[in-house]
Amino acid sequence: MSIRLEKISYSYNSENAIDNISLIIDEGKTTVLIGQSGCGKSTLIRLIAGFLNAQSGNVYFDNNVLQQINLLELRKRIGYVIQGGGLFPHLTGFQNVTLLAKYTGWDNKKISDRITELTALTKLPAEKLNSFPAELSGGQRQRVSIIRALMLDPEYLLLDEPLGALDPMIRFELQQDLKVIFQKLNKTVLLVTHDLNEAAFFADKIVLMKDGCVVQEGSLKNFVDYPATVFVTKFIQSQRSVLNV
Repeated sequence: MSIRLEKISYSYNSENAIDNISLIIDEGKTTVLIGQSGCGKSTLIRLIAGFLNAQSGNVYFDNNVLQQINLLELRKRIGYVIQGGGLFPHLTGFQNVTLLAKYTGWDNKKISDRITELTALTKLPAEKLNSFPAELSGGQRQRVSIIRALMLDPEYLLLDEPLGALDPMIRFELQQDLKVIFQKLNKTVLLVTHDLNEAAFFADKIVLMKDGCVVQEGSLKNFVDYPATVFVTKFIQSQRSVLNV
């Protein structure tokens, strides 16, 4: 199931954050949004998730346009992960990940079976779900957040800087595990990062943004060999180690 953006624009206080973007997030692939801070990538993923309303243009899930009338139904088809996890601090890990499942009427056996499946997939010890977020490490919180995002088996997975707050060793481990998860589940994934090395590791397609616009999209090799603008070359050169990926 693909996601399609058609001439999307959004402004904060008359300043364009997203400027007339059209883009396809390919079905069953991992697309990575990348760019400098303030380029609009987090705003764009929030528009896709329905947390913000586009001021012009449309977001399509397959051929269904995202709008208020179908927002809640479409959100059940979307898993969403943010930096730091975004877990409710007053709820245990188990309560966090089962909140929507209980709301939609899942019985205890179905919930238990899904928890068993997802703790194995994310390599989270099942007993850690009895802890509150403050009692978990940063990596454990993010694994709980990933379980919550996957609980209803969504078709689309949106991740906004999911590894940005982690120390390098934990980040490396989660990168490896997340890539395996993406490959196993074959979902339509959109991931936001500022790190070109991370983008190259995950992406079937990289989308580079600047000032609310898409500058170039494609593979890292395409960026290196055929940069669309001087900015593309400068962005790559600023992260030289990516050339060794």
